[in-house]
Formats: sequence, structure tokens, C-alpha cells
Amino acid sequence: YSGGPVKRAVEARGEGGWVYLSRANTSGWRIGTLWKTAAGIEYGGNRLALEIASLTKTLPNLKELTFIGQSLGGLYSRVAAEKLFGDEPDADSNPTTAGEGKEGAAPGGEGGKRRGRLLPSRVRPGSFVTLSTPHVGVRCLYGRWNAFLLNLVSTGAEANFEDDEKEPLLVRMARGRFLAALKRFQRRISYCPLWDDGVVAYASCAMSHDNTKSRAIPADGADGGSGFVRSSRLTSEPDEVKEPGRAFFAGDQKAGFIQEAINGIRSAGWEIVDVGLDHKRLAVLDPRPNCAQWEKLYPEEVLGDMVRRLGLVNTEKK
Repeated sequence: YSGGPVKRAVEARGEGGWVYLSRANTSGWRIGTLWKTAAGIEYGGNRLALEIASLTKTLPNLKELTFIGQSLGGLYSRVAAEKLFGDEPDADSNPTTAGEGKEGAAPGGEGGKRRGRLLPSRVRPGSFVTLSTPHVGVRCLYGRWNAFLLNLVSTGAEANFEDDEKEPLLVRMARGRFLAALKRFQRRISYCPLWDDGVVAYASCAMSHDNTKSRAIPADGADGGSGFVRSSRLTSEPDEVKEPGRAFFAGDQKAGFIQEAINGIRSAGWEIVDVGLDHKRLAVLDPRPNCAQWEKLYPEEVLGDMVRRLGLVNTEKK
């Protein structure tokens, strides 16, 4: 298998571009990947940032960095973006993640209070792409007992706004340096799955209260099948609850936090792309051995659309 549309497009440009598959949050064993996945969104993002910083040392000609994050990987990427492109003092740093050199620790100086730049100044933010990423968490998807079990692990509690009563991580990630770093990217694209797999809600991917577009997963070939790109739109305005009865997050006890997270992250300006994807089939614990195998998980229609939006189509070559 020579590679999917993204890998082929980057190689075809002939400009020295690289497609790198992160292994910071995977293991050779499923249990190892599960353990890292459960350790926390911020821990995972810190590991990713340190991996990228180490990688750039071997790529002296690297000038631009683009993120493509799948599912939880999109949240890791938002954390990593702040670590890599943020130079200011970390006033609200979490002491439990402080101390560089420790796996999952916050990159930076003593106590995590001040970080030096992890990337050379020549490396600038490119594009930021997420696929089926629950940007505003997974609340309202699970029953009482499943939610209780989810909250027992750090990642679950963070995705459920239950990690901090005063300032949940997903709220912090929608403002301050997290938001400033995200805005530095040239464009931000979120691919939102229309099919409801019970794990990631369309509304969370689209950073919206409206989940009415979500529907049951169809049989192959029905209702357009999987892999189609149905619509796209630009958004940066706040999303208010217009019809409480139809709002996905309305009435939830964490509604205030969710509203802040939605409006904060939307303010960065996103291209919201509705696609026919079954997220559950893509969120696998088995590590992908290479980029080509990762791209096999996604329909070529979706990856082809990504190639066009990222401007990877080389119009000079026929």
C-alpha cells in the first residue's frame, strides 16, 4: 500500500514535506495504549508536544507544522499547540504536570511556571485539522452509571467537565494561551461525523448546541453511505441556545461551562465540514504501524477533501 491521499499529495509536491504519525500516546500493546489514553487530555498533549519538539531537532529545514488530529487526538493537538507555540508564563499551570523530562509532564521551566520555546523560531503554525474530535466533551451521551465509570479515569472526567469544579480543562482550553495559540494557525478545520455512534456527538465536533443533524448509522450504500462530504461552512460567532427543547446540552448542570467552551473555541474561526463517518470504527486501540495504514481507516472522499482544503494539490504538475 503506497499511501493514502494525504501522504501521496505531500510527497507529490516535491517540497520536502513530511507526514509523521505520532506514537506519543500509543503502545505496542492495547493495554498500554489504553493506559496512556486514560491518563488525561493534558498529559497526552504534553507527551505529543515533547515528541514533536524532539522530532524537529532531526528536521533542520522544517518551516511549518500542520496538525491532523483524530478523535481524542484532536484534543491532544490543541494542548500540544499551546505548549509549542506559547512562550508566556504559565500562570495557571497544573502542579501535578510540572517538571520537564517526566513522561506526560508539562514542558517548561521549574514548576512549569515558565516555559521556554520548544520549537525553533523558524517553525510556524500551518493548518489545524480535527476529525471526529469532541471539542466540547462527551456530556449528555452516557447514562448515569456509564458516566460514573467514565469519571473514574482522568481523560473521562476531563471530557465530562468533572475534573475541576471551578475551572474544567475544556474551559481553560477555550481561552487564554490555548485559544491564542490556536488562532495563530492559518486555518482550522473540523470534520464532523453525521452518524451517531454513541461515543462522539456531532454537536461536540461542530462546537454547537444543535445536534439535530445527527442520525443513526446507515447500512452501507444507504443515505449516501459513508465517506461523503455533505456541506461546509465558516463559523466564528457565539452559538446560543435558540430552542431549548432541541439543544443538545441545554439543561445540563454543566451548561454554563459548556457554553463558555463552545463560544471560546468557536471564536478562533473554523471551517465546519459535515461528513458521513462512523467514528467508532475509526477509534481503534491498535496502533497504526505507519501513516498509510492510518489513512486506510478513512474513506478517500474525506481525505481527498482534506487535501484540497489544505492546498496540497500541486497545480504546477500534471
